[in-house]
Amino acid sequence: MAINSADHSGCPAGPLMFVNSPGVVYAIYTSVIVASLMMFVFMLGSTRFLIQMLRVPRSILLPCLFVVVRPLRTMRRS
Repeated sequence: MAINSADHSGCPAGPLMFVNSPGVVYAIYTSVIVASLMMFVFMLGSTRFLIQMLRVPRSILLPCLFVVVRPLRTMRRS
């Protein structure tokens, strides 16, 4: 999808993109690095909470997960 949208906006997809529009390439790399760092910080912050969730008995945890995940799957299909 990214290559297709870049092609529609006038940036050639492929190796010429590095030559003709280096700003776009730098923006893509920067956004990937920033997103990775943000996910890393988020996971460091949520590790304690996730460990606490594992202490909940399975007879309670699994039905709760089913209630949360099932609607997400049906929303994605429609």
